Amino acid sequence: MWEDLYEQAEMLFQQGIHLKAKILAKKALYEAKKELSKNHPIIATILNLLGLIYLEQSNLKMAELFLKRSLRLTKNSKEIDKSELAKSYNNLARFFKEKGDFRKAKIYLKKALNFSISEKEEISSVATYKDELAEIYLLEGKLKKAQKLYEESLSMRENYFGREHPSVATSLNNLASLYQNLQEYRIAEKLYLESLNIRKKIFGEEDSCVAESLNNLATLYYEKGLYLLSEKYYKRAIEIAEKYFGFEHPTVASYLSNLGALYYSQKKYEQAESLFLKSIDIKEKLLGTNHYELANTYHNLASLYFNKKMFDKAKDLYLKAIAILEKSIGIETYQLILPYYGLAKLYIEIHQQEKAELFYKKALNLAETYYGKDDLNITDILKDMAKLYEIMGKKDLASQFQKRAEEIEYKAFEEYLEAVLDPKSLEKFIYEQENKD
Repeated sequence: MWEDLYEQAEMLFQQGIHLKAKILAKKALYEAKKELSKNHPIIATILNLLGLIYLEQSNLKMAELFLKRSLRLTKNSKEIDKSELAKSYNNLARFFKEKGDFRKAKIYLKKALNFSISEKEEISSVATYKDELAEIYLLEGKLKKAQKLYEESLSMRENYFGREHPSVATSLNNLASLYQNLQEYRIAEKLYLESLNIRKKIFGEEDSCVAESLNNLATLYYEKGLYLLSEKYYKRAIEIAEKYFGFEHPTVASYLSNLGALYYSQKKYEQAESLFLKSIDIKEKLLGTNHYELANTYHNLASLYFNKKMFDKAKDLYLKAIAILEKSIGIETYQLILPYYGLAKLYIEIHQQEKAELFYKKALNLAETYYGKDDLNITDILKDMAKLYEIMGKKDLASQFQKRAEEIEYKAFEEYLEAVLDPKSLEKFIYEQENKD
């Protein structure tokens, strides 16, 4: 009897029907315990499913309880199934990532990969473990490591399943996000669109993975300045996600925050603030106030309050975002560049120049590491530091930072002119832009 209950629960879980899946999984656990010993591997498998269901429902306390019990039973089994052990490690990694503890998530993912590779684990599982680890590297700004894993995952899936398969669509989506981070927008857009088309063909127009693709494309178009197209895709992603998950879900909250960021960039401050607050309310209710998922929305709302000269509120939110990112990812993540930079500008406004200098330096150090010391992306920080040193009476430093910013801009302009005026150079320039490391 427990076999049928478990099979139905797993099927419902895969379909996203989590409440019914949880009820059936609990019944399966109850029936299995009547027939099997309490340490039987099947008990661990059912516990694992329940842990994943709670994870999807953002009930982190219960997810941790069931996933750890499942891992403990699997490790203590007389004949250890290393395939199941790898899955347990991966699921706990997912839990820690959801919790915002990326250090522990990496530890468990590496364990999962070690076991799965040594035992020639099935292709889809190994590819998933690689994706999960690559995503953490991407968040940390370790793009080469992320790219290697994403490309390996795509190659494995395409060779095994063929091009038009849901897991291949996932790999294409993941690789697109990496190229988006590299500002390789044409490559990213091509990959996102291919992923979207595969997902629509397989799942239809109303699936959560279609919403994910639309949200990602919307963010890409936002970064390219295509605001009308971006708004259209964000709204459609939100519509699908609300139908699929309900109105109070972390995914819905993230999409709302993204649309808020678009409105903020268009100076539609009231609409942006409303969406940021709604997103924060959902996430705080489901995830707590210190979760990684809140950092970006705290930062966005802080920037909005800064522009409205509500400096006390802005400072509190910048500091919250920074504290979360430093704790969850670490002090070397590129995601701290903007909160550090925003807080530095705020300290200028409230005449705390020493604190402004401290956070400008932190932002610059991270930006130089992430973009490079001669990249256009660091010139705004350099110019602002030059202005700060002027205010502080440090004329030599002000001149030094201003000169460096101008040299970077001049060099970039020269490269642009060379590319535009010389057809051969233009071809070389385009090739180099499309094949950046």
